[in-house]
Amino acid sequence: QLVEDVKCVLRVLVLYLPLPVWWALFDQTGSRWTFQATRMNGVVGNAGTIKPDQMQVINPLLILFLLPLFDKIIYPAFAKCNMLVKPLQRMTAGGILTASSFFISGFLELEMMKTYAKIPAVGFSDLHFMNNIPCHVSIQLTNGTGLIHEETINDLENMVLRDLEPGKYSLDMEVSSTCLPAILTKRTAQVEIMAHDKEVTPVFLGVDGGAVFPTVLDVHDDPEKDDGANGRL
Repeated sequence: QLVEDVKCVLRVLVLYLPLPVWWALFDQTGSRWTFQATRMNGVVGNAGTIKPDQMQVINPLLILFLLPLFDKIIYPAFAKCNMLVKPLQRMTAGGILTASSFFISGFLELEMMKTYAKIPAVGFSDLHFMNNIPCHVSIQLTNGTGLIHEETINDLENMVLRDLEPGKYSLDMEVSSTCLPAILTKRTAQVEIMAHDKEVTPVFLGVDGGAVFPTVLDVHDDPEKDDGANGRL
């Protein structure tokens, strides 16, 4: 009798093997999933905005709403096709749907990682060029060793130059003669830039009077997103 009882228990335990994994993942709805939601804007069309912590309230509401819906409509409809008749079948279907939701969350995180802040590592610095001129701007970045980087920035666009060594740089900017001929009288300018370790130094490329005028802003950029999931400048 003892041997038979042990066999019965082992057969039942097979059903419970996925439960620790399921609960470990489910509890992430109050941690990792909430953190993931803080990096999203939460806008649901015309319905408004959902805050990350408000999603925790929806779970018990969905239970109260879906229990009678499944019991009275969905399960009887599947029973007519001889599907989801037994409790074990329903548990299996629910487990598959739950696993699918975690895969969706994982793929969403992979896509969001492309928008995450890229903070300079120790021993490196970034330069953030903001072109406020409706012209293509050619820039040359040099230091004591010579030319470091040469780039053309499109009109009214930004560009981030990454992984530079901290130190002093010289920036030369130039605007073509065909752009804003009635306004610009001086199309070249130079400015000194001090790049600091683990910092993003913003450089504003604008116009002062009739001359192009690059300006190094005093406040460093903050690559982290704000509470509205918008990048900070």
